[in-house]
Amino acid sequence: MRFLLFLLTSWSALASCVPPSNNYDWECQDWRARCITNASSVDGSSYVATTTFMHNLKWWDLRKFVGRANVYLGADTNALMCPLIHSFPGGSIQGAAETLVAFVATNYSATGAKCNGSTQYINTGVGAASLGTSSDFHNAVYSRTSIYEVGGAIGSADSAGYINYFLFGWVDNNCYMYFGRITDQLGAADPTPPTGFYLATRTSTTNRFIYKNGSAISTSTVVVAGDAMNGNTIFVHGLNSNNSLNSPTTRELCYYSAGKSFLAAPEALYYKAVQRLQLTRNRAIIP
Repeated sequence: MRFLLFLLTSWSALASCVPPSNNYDWECQDWRARCITNASSVDGSSYVATTTFMHNLKWWDLRKFVGRANVYLGADTNALMCPLIHSFPGGSIQGAAETLVAFVATNYSATGAKCNGSTQYINTGVGAASLGTSSDFHNAVYSRTSIYEVGGAIGSADSAGYINYFLFGWVDNNCYMYFGRITDQLGAADPTPPTGFYLATRTSTTNRFIYKNGSAISTSTVVVAGDAMNGNTIFVHGLNSNNSLNSPTTRELCYYSAGKSFLAAPEALYYKAVQRLQLTRNRAIIP
């Protein structure tokens, strides 16, 4: 009897950490339908992997932090135009489709999207101000290319000086985040190789963090001005500098997201969810 109680207790504890297993999620179903409507398709294995990813986000109570995310899965660039997540839970849809600027078919493959570093980028159609504030925000990307270059991954800025940039693998071997003003900078050394899952977040007026593959590589508790986020749309594979492309990157990316801030424990789980997605699609970078 004691052994039976032990088994039941152990199983219950394990079950609390593991998402239930099934192949349905309404947001994934909606994403696949949008891909089909956009003259593309999603194969079965990609659909199951993405469904599992969404189960993880919801089981670990992470979905509420993500207002925009693209998983770079689907048959072609028509699928790439359809982000998996395009709203906060229960919120209104924001910028339902991506604009792929100057893309050609060969920019996209099963391992992600790689741009030319000069004219190509994704315009999400969503402004940073729609997803958070300078004291409650995150940007994240997953990079598969080991290169230090003058190439920005994600962000936007406007003529008033409000800025929302995240740079990693910079030419000086550092990474930088800006959430507010150009003077509101947090930097960190970016150890070799500059690959994997990067996340920059500001959780309050005093707390800023840069994470790489689930571990914090820079923190700051310095009080800085909490200026409003800018309203210009977020670019990926480059930076939106007052509606002009700035510092486009040649890196191959296979995931991005933006939304609310992440504290350390949820960020560790978020990395685990994103990394598992990349592992199932054979495109993960192992730290």
